[in-house]
Amino acid sequence: GSMNNRFEQAFAEKCGAKYAITFNSGTSTLHAGLVALDVNAGDEVIVPPLTVVSNIDVIFAQNAIPVFADINPDTFNIDPADVRRKMTSRTKCIMPVSLYGLSADLDPIMQIAKEHGIGVINDAAEAFGTLYKGRQIAQIADITSYSTENSKHITTGDGGIIVTNNEDY
Repeated sequence: GSMNNRFEQAFAEKCGAKYAITFNSGTSTLHAGLVALDVNAGDEVIVPPLTVVSNIDVIFAQNAIPVFADINPDTFNIDPADVRRKMTSRTKCIMPVSLYGLSADLDPIMQIAKEHGIGVINDAAEAFGTLYKGRQIAQIADITSYSTENSKHITTGDGGIIVTNNEDY
């Protein structure tokens, strides 16, 4: 019936995003995000080394290259200063992971992405409802990915949901 559409609409509203689409897994949401950002063979995606292997799997699935930017030892989230150091002409996307309910430092990450004309996919599988400087994290990154598998904040047994404010994505 219409329950899935109702869930997507309610989830988008709760996150402060215009659009939400459910998937069979959080891994699939990340993969779809890379496709939406036109990440292809040989492109680089900057990602933290402290993450689930699925983040790397989806980069490989696009024949892209994961580039690891170190984490901030105080937050365990990706270090924006190291993201800046790892940027090259082949970088197509930054994929921070908002880990353990704590948002990645999104302002500098979004600034770096803007300077280079690339997208940001925030993996928020463990960060539903997380705020960054008083704003829902889904309002900041180009694409935000959530997992709804059985160990997450909101569960559908398995699955994922992706949110964005960009209709093209």
